[in-house]
Amino acid sequence: MRIIDLLDPRSIGLDRKPSDKQDAIESLVGLMEKSGKVRNKEDYLADVLKREASGTTGVGEEIAIPHAKSS
Repeated sequence: MRIIDLLDPRSIGLDRKPSDKQDAIESLVGLMEKSGKVRNKEDYLADVLKREASGTTGVGEEIAIPHAKSS
């Protein structure tokens, strides 16, 4: 499987200007919901925040890939 097979343009927000980390994560979770990848936005947001608390998903240069395993 290639990474391009997993990416959906509707789940990418290059024009976002979040005010802080929480705002960024909430915005990205919203994009995931909009693209149909998330069934329960609130549960997924809680799981992503829990995952982020265990270690940052930032990769540098103001880029991050917040994610979590979630039902």
